[in-house]
Amino acid sequence: QELGNKEYMYELNHYGEVPKTIVGLELPKKTFEVDADGMKVEMDAWQYMIIRLSEHSLESGIMTTRGIYDLRRLAKKSQDEKKRHFGDTPSKDQKKKKRKSE
Repeated sequence: QELGNKEYMYELNHYGEVPKTIVGLELPKKTFEVDADGMKVEMDAWQYMIIRLSEHSLESGIMTTRGIYDLRRLAKKSQDEKKRHFGDTPSKDQKKKKRKSE
């Protein structure tokens, strides 16, 4: 994801059941004139708010949705690696059973 599109770094899709309560923000149908890289740009209030919230979150060190996903994936991979290595070495009981069957 591009760093220029900070608002997408905190985007989250929900795939479960629809929650019983949804919290939202109501913003005026208004536009702002914003300075973007030295140029004046007209922007809707909702878009400006999302960009500012995401910039604030990023500056505060709040992890992005991609960062959280990567951490979870890494933790799962680490657990899978431990399980695989643990299972590679036969236990004493497994060795005894193998000897008896031979």
